[in-house]
Amino acid sequence: MEFSFNNTKQADEREVEWCSWNAGLKEEGDSFSIRATRISFKVKEDETPVFYVFDDTDEEKTVGISVFCTNHPNSPYQDATPHGVRLANAIGRAFDLTGDIDSSDLCDAINNHENATIEVSKTEKGVLWTVVLA
Repeated sequence: MEFSFNNTKQADEREVEWCSWNAGLKEEGDSFSIRATRISFKVKEDETPVFYVFDDTDEEKTVGISVFCTNHPNSPYQDATPHGVRLANAIGRAFDLTGDIDSSDLCDAINNHENATIEVSKTEKGVLWTVVLA
């Protein structure tokens, strides 16, 4: 799957409680999941591409995570696949997307599905991103 980056628009501008998806991924078997009620993509002013995943199921607050598509310049893992690319690949696998895909296609796939959960797990080989469709 080949994909390109296009900004998408967020549908809801409620205040977001941002959480760290990777804070609890210390040991093999640790995991994090978020119900993906919507997702958007943006290339920030510093040209950093990032996915924003939101869970709007709580009427009082929205929970969100940001997943960057490039490695931080100071990261010791410059050769590692960025987590945003791993997320994009997980979305592509879940929805059987093939060919030339852009970030809008990935966001539309999640946004048009009523019950998607994004799971991140620490494995012996690294971090695995999975999209679970119910």
